[in-house]
Amino acid sequence: MDWQRQSLELDGGILTYYVQGAGDPVIFISGGPGDSHYYLRDAARLWVEEHRCILYDQRGTGNSFTPDSSRVTVDQLLRDLDQLQRHLGYSSIRIVGHSWGATLGLLYALYYPEAVSHLALVGLGPIREQDARVAAANLRRPLTGSESQHFDMVARQRKEAVISGDFETAWNCQMTLMGWFVRSWFYDQVCGQKFLRDL
Repeated sequence: MDWQRQSLELDGGILTYYVQGAGDPVIFISGGPGDSHYYLRDAARLWVEEHRCILYDQRGTGNSFTPDSSRVTVDQLLRDLDQLQRHLGYSSIRIVGHSWGATLGLLYALYYPEAVSHLALVGLGPIREQDARVAAANLRRPLTGSESQHFDMVARQRKEAVISGDFETAWNCQMTLMGWFVRSWFYDQVCGQKFLRDL
């Protein structure tokens, strides 16, 4: 069975979501911020026999549209998720959030506790600045000295490209960085390379 693509009109934008399966609802929230839902499809397929799985592209990512992505806020993303849940007619949902999606899912559960029955946080990013420094150091651990210098250069190029609006260069830089990230994120590098292809 294929994912059924649907959309919801929001204030000034369109939220695109994908549905498959039957049973209690589970909303999967992708990471980034900025990653589309697509890489979560394989994980969600494991649930579709017993649950109605909903994957969506957050405002300004994937197939969702917003007129001005520079003005997307966390509050707006939380309202979008709440509007999606209400649109689907569920009083309570299960949430599976990955990375940034885990942070967004946690915030949603804090702001809308009555709307969340279960919460799975996968690869939740660091909450405190101190933890972020430890996480950044761990990402660099597998890199050689020259790779680490190249990493810094590409990260600067990505930042400059985003500031200047050169999103093609920014994406190419991001994919280069992701090639290094998967060396830390995945014990099994075959899985890491599959993740990169899907991304």
